[in-house]
Amino acid sequence: MPGENSNPYQYTKTVDQIIVERNNAKAKARADLAAAQEKAKKSNQLSNLYTQINEYRRLITLKERDISVTEAAIKAAQQAGNTGAVDAGIQVLITQRADLAKLKTSETQKNNERKSIVAGLVEANKAAVNVAIKDSGFSKGDAKKKGGKVKPAEGDDTPKPPAQQVFTG
Repeated sequence: MPGENSNPYQYTKTVDQIIVERNNAKAKARADLAAAQEKAKKSNQLSNLYTQINEYRRLITLKERDISVTEAAIKAAQQAGNTGAVDAGIQVLITQRADLAKLKTSETQKNNERKSIVAGLVEANKAAVNVAIKDSGFSKGDAKKKGGKVKPAEGDDTPKPPAQQVFTG
């Protein structure tokens, strides 16, 4: 009979073991809370970045339209022979192109921030999944059997259909 010769106090935890387990549980809970708060913070940042990126795209589209209008005005002024309007249009065009370059640079920076945050969230999720898998006791050996096929257990033969019966009427 199992446990006949075992020490009855063998499975009783000491107070120190209980304290250590409780402290470990509290530390894990604090770490989980901190991770959840960090994830929420990153998600909020990501949402704000998407809003900013969309606004930069809108401003870039408007600035490109303004540049097209200015270029058309310069061409029209040149055909009309109005050199003063051409010179003024060129100055406006130079300013508009500089503004467009600044907008594109800002959009690129925000996109890089977005990519960084997304990569961080992906890594955090991977880490959480890996910890969950580790804690579950599941191993790669469970997933990869030799030959990649799951073999039936011994004595677990596939059932054979019953022999054909003749109808005797």
